[in-house]
Amino acid sequence: MVDGSSEQPEYEFDAVRLELEMFSPELAEKPYVVAFNKMDLPEACENWISFREKLRSCEIEPFCMSAVKSEGTQEVICAAHRLAKEVREVSKEGQKSMLSSHSE
Repeated sequence: MVDGSSEQPEYEFDAVRLELEMFSPELAEKPYVVAFNKMDLPEACENWISFREKLRSCEIEPFCMSAVKSEGTQEVICAAHRLAKEVREVSKEGQKSMLSSHSE
């Protein structure tokens, strides 16, 4: 989650990703959802377009939301749920293929 009202939200995003990578490179490689929060504030609305363009150029589709107004939160929750479901399915497929290769 990125504070959309900060002066440079794209640097905030980069800092969080770097911190995560320094903490755990394996964790940093996992899929994730990016939520750009505080869209109820004028500064966030002004920052949104450039933030979205920067992330899209890296093939990341961010979501915008306002937690205070509960706007966009459902989309973020649904995206996180879909992502978790996809990860579980891929993990199950990987386990099945490992088991079948061990039994051969």
